[in-house]
Amino acid sequence: ASQPHGLIIKTQSSSFFPETVYGWLKKAMKGGLPVVIHVSAGLKPPKDEDFIYVDNMSLVTTMVKLMWILGQTKKPGLIKKMMRTDYGGEITGKGEKR
Repeated sequence: ASQPHGLIIKTQSSSFFPETVYGWLKKAMKGGLPVVIHVSAGLKPPKDEDFIYVDNMSLVTTMVKLMWILGQTKKPGLIKKMMRTDYGGEITGKGEKR
């Protein structure tokens, strides 16, 4: 069976994760699975720099962009950099309605 190449979690606030879920996500990241956390606009992400936090794109745009990026690279640092790069006007200002 095919394994996942990335994980996107939609949440209103990253502080809603129970410690067990947070630990599982950290383990997945250490195993090479990019974890993107899509939070509502205007919320501050926690200080954890391992995860890729997105609050400036729609959820659909985030999914399409991650799939596009994973077709080009599997390097975690490059994935994070590419998710934060505006390639075609997909990134909105922080806190703007999408």
